Amino acid sequence: MSDRFVKELRRIPTISFRKWLFRAVPFFTLVPESRQPPLLEPPDWLFTSGRQNRFNTRGLHCLYLSEDETTALAEQRRPLVGEDDSPEYPVVFRVEVRLRRVLDLTDASVCTALGLDVGDLEAPWRNARTPTSTQILGEVVATHSGISAIRFPSIAAKEIGSVGVNIVIYRDQVSSPDKVTICGRDGKPSHTWPVDPKRVRKK
Repeated sequence: MSDRFVKELRRIPTISFRKWLFRAVPFFTLVPESRQPPLLEPPDWLFTSGRQNRFNTRGLHCLYLSEDETTALAEQRRPLVGEDDSPEYPVVFRVEVRLRRVLDLTDASVCTALGLDVGDLEAPWRNARTPTSTQILGEVVATHSGISAIRFPSIAAKEIGSVGVNIVIYRDQVSSPDKVTICGRDGKPSHTWPVDPKRVRKK
């Protein structure tokens, strides 16, 4: 991967972030090992597929969330090039996020410092022959920066005449005291990043 953005990311200020975010996803995406009833495993609410997306190349595990429920639903319902709409209505749930270093691409000065414009942020990535600028940025952020997430404008919200913001969080960049948490009905954490090593060993 190109070393583009490495030098700039050392100088660009980041923001801290503590907020409830939203995820909309078909339920069976969260139980990939047991897609047919009866469910053999409980859902993994922080499941990541490693498939390429706007800010990650294939194999880079990250979580895409939205700052409001309307944007989360718009993102899930927006068909990708070459794909049909999902026939399954998504489940929508909240994720508690506390991060110390987030790259904020809704800040025009940050985009200028990185040499990015609206065309870069909205460039189609599905059929691109080489990684897009945003995919390259995501890989550099996830591997060379100490930054755990990128905040960026939602194209799906823009297409429905709204204004929305998304966050992409890179799983392996989340380290204590940063935290990404799903709480159960009892209010206790049920899924958390960073993953507790003790829980991993028990699996």
